[in-house]
Amino acid sequence: RTRSHFGSSHSFLSMADPPAPDPAPAPAEADPPAEEGPDPAAVDAVDAPRAACGYCGTPVSHGEDNETMVAALVSNGVLKTEEAIQAFRVVDRGGFVRVCAPERYEEAYLDQPVELPLKSSSTSSDPDLYVQMSAPHVHAIALEQLVPQLRKGGLFLDIGSGTGYFAACMAAVSHAAGAQVTVEAMERVKEIHSAGDKALNTLLPGMIDKGMILTGCGDCSTLPKNQFDAIHVGCSVDPGIPDYMIQALKSPGRLVVPVGPVWGKQRLVVLDKGETGEISYKKLIPVTYVPFQLDEKKTSYTFGDIVVMALLVVVAVIFKTYVLQRSTDAQPTLHTMSQEL
Repeated sequence: RTRSHFGSSHSFLSMADPPAPDPAPAPAEADPPAEEGPDPAAVDAVDAPRAACGYCGTPVSHGEDNETMVAALVSNGVLKTEEAIQAFRVVDRGGFVRVCAPERYEEAYLDQPVELPLKSSSTSSDPDLYVQMSAPHVHAIALEQLVPQLRKGGLFLDIGSGTGYFAACMAAVSHAAGAQVTVEAMERVKEIHSAGDKALNTLLPGMIDKGMILTGCGDCSTLPKNQFDAIHVGCSVDPGIPDYMIQALKSPGRLVVPVGPVWGKQRLVVLDKGETGEISYKKLIPVTYVPFQLDEKKTSYTFGDIVVMALLVVVAVIFKTYVLQRSTDAQPTLHTMSQEL
């Protein structure tokens, strides 16, 4: 495999080339365009108002490749700090899309979420599992909130790491700042974890080899206390932030997490834990994330669940009232037995 090394053409990690798609047929030769002045439509487009995300209002930053996508995010004021900009340049979003779901590669650099289809097993004929990769502007906003902690280095956690893309961006920020870092990328669904692990090992093996990223699969409800300098959560929590996530933060520490119901209003929230454990938070943009889930006993129920449970209760009452009563009536009592004797 192609390995990346520190001190390459970038100021830090370089990214291995993702698997190349099938070559497209060469286009037919065409006459060279006539020399003309600037296209009036292009001039108007520069002066026109920038398109904004219909959900959160952030300027849309589409690109044709990773470099033009990053340039658009910088031009629109979404990416601001040098370390975050460098991280986005080195960690190629399209590479992760191509490794996990090559059929969605054309969507990789559009400033919108990408739904990546996966197979839950080798015997599945069609994709039956999906992982959502957030829009670039959402990733950029979340990463910018973590830059102050990542600059210092330390131990970080990415819950619901999916493809591993955001965990790689976190590690790249710390490395750009010259800090030692370990990012634990935790994914609950084993098929998604396998896809993310494959992407990281294929595209950024240097991060794995040097321990900058540790991948894991499993439940995170038993996190150690006072362990992480910052935590990013890639799935929504509701109705509030779990206590164990807050307790897992060091003092000081920062948590970036989407909060809100699955089909309702969610907000990207930044929670800060102070030197003495005091908690403060701020709300950022509206977002839509998949729900956070644990491998534990179910504690919330849908309307369908309630209907089924109600029917089971009715059946149990009928059984107790009629079947058991008839069984009792059929048994001889002590009085009738004494008379028979």
